[in-house]
Amino acid sequence: MIIIFNIGGYQPTQDLPIDSKLLTSAENCTIVSEQIDYYELNLTLDYIKKLNKYNNVIFIGPHIEPGIKLNRINAHRILNNKNILEKKYVKDCKIKLIDNYLQYLSKENKILYISKVVALNFNLEKDFIIDNEFNFKDEDHWSRQGEIFFGSRLINNSILNKILFK
Repeated sequence: MIIIFNIGGYQPTQDLPIDSKLLTSAENCTIVSEQIDYYELNLTLDYIKKLNKYNNVIFIGPHIEPGIKLNRINAHRILNNKNILEKKYVKDCKIKLIDNYLQYLSKENKILYISKVVALNFNLEKDFIIDNEFNFKDEDHWSRQGEIFFGSRLINNSILNKILFK
């Protein structure tokens, strides 16, 4: 049996210090107030290690979340002027730091880890809206179309393809 465990990006955050080695490995990211809660991440990994003793676990990391509120006014503005989606910080630095840390811990503990940051290769300007349909239903959850769009990308750009379709 295979267990697929997915982690959201914003659960493991707090005002805690950042390990400078991880910071430098996250593509020029700097974080001022929101930090990573390493304790929470380590608890999650401990749980996955227990699962992995009895089943094959695939640990899937968090994805970049745009953090754009989708209310009627914003939706209308974005659909009528896609230039509004100028590059935003989108808290992606934090997600990249979490992803790097989880990749490291998973490798150290011989757990199969899939980076959604890498597999999805999220680009706000190209991926937020496709054919006038939003791929997100709120600040961080995929819409029905987003589930199809990003789900397909995740399966096609990761080892999941080989596992699910062997």
